[in-house]
Amino acid sequence: MLAEAWRFTGHDVLLHTLPLFHIHGLFAAINTVLASASGILLLPKFELPSALKHMSEVTVFMGVPTHYTRLLQDRRLNREATAHMRLFVSGSAPLLVDTHREFLRRTGHVILERYGMTETLINTSNPYDGPRVAGSVGPALPGVAARVTNRDSGAVEHQADVIGTLEIAGPNVFAGYWRDPEKTSAEFTADGWFKTGDLARIDRSGYLHIAGRVKDLVISGGCNVYPREVESELDALPGVAESAVFGAPHPDFGEGVTAVIVPRPERCCRKRRSSSPSTSAWLATRSQTRTAGRGAAQKYDGQGAEECLACNLRMPLSCFRGGTMCDNDTLGDMIEYRLRSAGLSRRQFGALSLGAGVLSLLPPVAGARPR
Repeated sequence: MLAEAWRFTGHDVLLHTLPLFHIHGLFAAINTVLASASGILLLPKFELPSALKHMSEVTVFMGVPTHYTRLLQDRRLNREATAHMRLFVSGSAPLLVDTHREFLRRTGHVILERYGMTETLINTSNPYDGPRVAGSVGPALPGVAARVTNRDSGAVEHQADVIGTLEIAGPNVFAGYWRDPEKTSAEFTADGWFKTGDLARIDRSGYLHIAGRVKDLVISGGCNVYPREVESELDALPGVAESAVFGAPHPDFGEGVTAVIVPRPERCCRKRRSSSPSTSAWLATRSQTRTAGRGAAQKYDGQGAEECLACNLRMPLSCFRGGTMCDNDTLGDMIEYRLRSAGLSRRQFGALSLGAGVLSLLPPVAGARPR
């Protein structure tokens, strides 16, 4: 199916840098090569210099979003370097819209994003011939059915662009979990559809858009907040390289919406020693948002440390006194505007700070006095 959908022929050579213990590298990549009698250049792992070097010898590359962001960090990536390439495929994690667009600008190639999982193999794909929509994983593949259901009632959502639980049916779906009939029964509906655990919407063109994981859903003050939607708004801001949104305990709303943001290096704050003491604060300490962002925060007393605060924020800075000012005097305002547009009230988020290289938008700390 994939060989046909992605137009593989015996003239193709796949540059393979993916792990072989994962469905992406083992099944989506190698099986497609075998089914089309095409060639493969198998490398031990992804390394930027090696990947760029071999692009003149291959026609197809399958990677994860991190591979594409790293390729974009190298100035040698351009139209000439990718002139021999026919297709770039991305999967295993959401590809940022900015990455999709910047790759097109630099190389002239439109990345083809698809969606799959271990239990189902590949479910949907942007078309080879036709619009490859940034931020979407495309329509269902031939023979595969995808539907969105109401998270509370289980009823099928027939209207377009309604976020709900994504379910898949088709010959690609596995029979069940090994020697675990209880889990198997729990993950299938009464009419035989597999519950992916993903939140998604299907647009009017039939393209699937992943909104996040069911377990990642933040329920704040009785309102459903979908992390992927907030992340998309934050990622669209100038100065933001990547973000991860998750829920943290909140004394009033039950859960507060929390964002860890990796700033672009060129938009980083000027740091200087704070002249006034800081109160206790929650600061994120890791920048790997896709692997460690959710919950990756620790208690930090700020004593004798360098801190940065965004300028001119019109939101309650519950966690800080003093600090230094940011070069970007509009970033805080834009973040508050974006979160408000996502339906979040002022009381559902609190301090904005830049520490350890990570910009963190965090709920107010109980007992702290607003600045």
